[in-house]
Amino acid sequence: MAMNVLLSFIAFFRRGTRGFRLLEETILLEAAIRLGYRRGGKLRERIAWINLVQRLEGGREVNAYAMKRGRPRFDPALRLTDVNGEIAMATFSFRSISGAPFKGTVWLVDGQFVSIEFDKATDRILDEEPVALRVSLWV
Repeated sequence: MAMNVLLSFIAFFRRGTRGFRLLEETILLEAAIRLGYRRGGKLRERIAWINLVQRLEGGREVNAYAMKRGRPRFDPALRLTDVNGEIAMATFSFRSISGAPFKGTVWLVDGQFVSIEFDKATDRILDEEPVALRVSLWV
């Protein structure tokens, strides 16, 4: 029984894609612009290191990892804030090409970007550019 749980856990964490899709990347790059030169550069570097992106619940939750030798890598130099734990970095809103409204939050853990959370599934619009994107920083 314990071995099955362990194997399920490992399989869960290996699924995903190597990078972000257009919708996700556009939101993150807009947040980087709003962070300014220094912190925005750190976010862009963190994004460049990410090589495992997992989308859960139809893309409603997007978890991002910079993996090295099978383990998540966190470079302390890329921290955007000194706050430990989970905090909201930014909130955003936009419309899809069809006009459907979306909202969400970009999350940090221990000062580093780790996830995007949308208010509804995005799996059908991942390759669309968001319309009327608005990003508000919280850090």
